[in-house]
Amino acid sequence: MVVTTIYLYKSTFATKTGEEVAMKGDVIGVGLLAGSIVVLTLFYPYVIDAVSTREPELSAYSDDWNDLSRFRKALEEEGFETHGIVATPGILREVEEPERTLLIIVGVETAYNYRDTQTIVDFIEAGGSLILADDYGFADDLAREFGVNYYRHDLWDPNFITNTSFLNIT
Repeated sequence: MVVTTIYLYKSTFATKTGEEVAMKGDVIGVGLLAGSIVVLTLFYPYVIDAVSTREPELSAYSDDWNDLSRFRKALEEEGFETHGIVATPGILREVEEPERTLLIIVGVETAYNYRDTQTIVDFIEAGGSLILADDYGFADDLAREFGVNYYRHDLWDPNFITNTSFLNIT
């Protein structure tokens, strides 16, 4: 659990009993702090999930402006057989002809664990091909396995504004 904000509460009262009230205020403050931590611990995953839930981008099976369905359809029209890998790249172990297979990874949204990374490395070493396209995502760890680094800088294209092929026309 990651705690992003902690409020320290110390109650101060101006009364005649002085030290006893200050001590009681400290106990109340510690109790409120402990209670807040317990509540945050219990509900933090649900709050984060509710706030951060979003539709996946760059899907090969969706027709949003930022998805890859047209790219997938173009590959299929050229005679290529396409398959989606949703959960893990473990299915690559079952590829019978890796030398005739291209793995396209675009917009990695979560970090690869060691096993998934090793599965992709094994696929490449067995003759498979890889296109890895990402900007500020989690592809850096995988790319480093092949001696490639992302430098986390924006790519500036002076032709972007004048090239109409980049425009989304709806």
